[in-house]
Amino acid sequence: MNNSLDVCHVLNAVRGTSVVVDIARSQCRDNRIDSVGVLSWAYVQPFKDGEIDVHCLNAASGSLYPTRSQYNKAKSILSKYDIIHTHRNKSGFYAKLIAERLGVPTVVTHHNNQSGHTIKGRIANGLTNTLAEKTVCVSQPVYESFAWWERLLTRNHKISIINNGIDAHRVEQAASLEWTINEVADIDPDAIVVGSAGMLTEQKAHDVLI
Repeated sequence: MNNSLDVCHVLNAVRGTSVVVDIARSQCRDNRIDSVGVLSWAYVQPFKDGEIDVHCLNAASGSLYPTRSQYNKAKSILSKYDIIHTHRNKSGFYAKLIAERLGVPTVVTHHNNQSGHTIKGRIANGLTNTLAEKTVCVSQPVYESFAWWERLLTRNHKISIINNGIDAHRVEQAASLEWTINEVADIDPDAIVVGSAGMLTEQKAHDVLI
């Protein structure tokens, strides 16, 4: 492995607002990393960032299995990197197997509670997690969502809890903007306003706020 690293992130699909894209952008500014790539299994929503090498297999979104040509293409792409970082169970399953055959170290990040995945998916993910050099959970609840057998499979491997961070600079920039939600949405300035940011999914528990 060279002094500078080539890192590739593997995802089911790539969106311009993806947290992983933000991670890749940050790594592009790291002098210890020579190049950063993103490999999408299904599709890529266009986003502006010339420093990130974007690859796509164009696999069918609902397909569980890649074709032989897609598998070979993924293997060819991943062989060019020093570290492979997976972020989703489906694409991560294949990426970890490919990385093992290539002899390339893998980092796995779990961004979501495991309870949302099928038993078949959890078994495939849990078994291949044993191939990873590092397993990361983005919160304590994500770690606690692992079943006993998932923890058993990874107990001899390094597991870290690294809480999702924010881009402090972007938050500070937003705080300096001269606008209020009251003016934008024509709300009485004396009214109490309660907000919530997140996807409209059951896991985000908007019903608790309501």
